[in-house]
Amino acid sequence: MIIVNVAGLGIMGWQFFGPSPGAEPAHRFLQEELNLTDIQAQKVDDLRRRYQGKMKIVEDDIADLKKAIMEAAFLSPIDMERVKHLGEVIGDKHTELEYLRFQNVLALKDLFKPEQVEKFQALIRDVFNPRHPPRPDERQDQKLMPKS
Repeated sequence: MIIVNVAGLGIMGWQFFGPSPGAEPAHRFLQEELNLTDIQAQKVDDLRRRYQGKMKIVEDDIADLKKAIMEAAFLSPIDMERVKHLGEVIGDKHTELEYLRFQNVLALKDLFKPEQVEKFQALIRDVFNPRHPPRPDERQDQKLMPKS
């Protein structure tokens, strides 16, 4: 269950803070959505850069391992023990990657004021379940908006 939670937060982190060519930078998006100060926005960007560097190393490791596992498929005879080991290492690397994303989210949360954390949580919820958004009575962001 913990791995599922970490993976879910990691996916959210990737969608917000991973590379997306042509997309608005994460700190600007969050600055607008959460009404961050300039200092908070800069800290968000600093965290993104720090964690992206760490995640890139792990992603490169995963790519190398996947290449090795594909190359093993064409060996004769196939060393299934090696393939199994590579698969396990790939799984471990994915867990490491998701944990880095989770740590990024925790670090971001610590930068925000309580009302910003509520809005951030609503954004996370939307990313977790984009096909099935929460019911109107569950949306945290509506609590922050004045009634019209």
